[in-house]
Amino acid sequence: MDSGKNIYNAFKIVNETHHSIDKLIEYCSCVEGVKFKLLGPKFLRYKSDPNYYGWNIASFILLFTKKRNHEQDGLEKTYDVYVLEICPFDENKLYGNVTYEESILILSRFIYKQRNNQINHCSPADHWRFYWPLRKSDILFEFDSSQDVYHGSINPTTDPIKFSRDYWDVQKIVSTKMPLVSITGDNAKEKIFKTFERLSMTVVK
Repeated sequence: MDSGKNIYNAFKIVNETHHSIDKLIEYCSCVEGVKFKLLGPKFLRYKSDPNYYGWNIASFILLFTKKRNHEQDGLEKTYDVYVLEICPFDENKLYGNVTYEESILILSRFIYKQRNNQINHCSPADHWRFYWPLRKSDILFEFDSSQDVYHGSINPTTDPIKFSRDYWDVQKIVSTKMPLVSITGDNAKEKIFKTFERLSMTVVK
């Protein structure tokens, strides 16, 4: 097979993968009978004209919060955002030193000091505020693992003022991952939202 055919087939696979991801995003956006609600109608992503790495979207992020009533809101001591990242390809290490060579789904609970209106109204370009805390352990978060769950705490060398401004004062992260191909139409609800429930009950280190 010649190079031109290889390139054509490679882009065909990428396009088919994006089509499958679009169906998963649509499903997560309107699924019923779960304890979480979508924060915004659009997924977060990195795109760039001058940087070729940004020509092909390789990380799709959706943000969720727990469904609560006003009384429950008053009892909450922190504000938790549940982050679903669909990651078909990524060369950056996860949780500081975890490498992987397959498409993955990353499910995380970002714990903030208090409710932040910026989170509720973030744009697709705010993708980096939820992407890099899981990866830049040398300057943002340090991660410890407990079975299949990773616990992230702010790196003590981090500039607190810049960190608070850039990452909206997130304090802790609880996260886990699974192969993207393990998600099907039959198990997506269980795999994704039951995992969010498990993260919500995980004792934060």
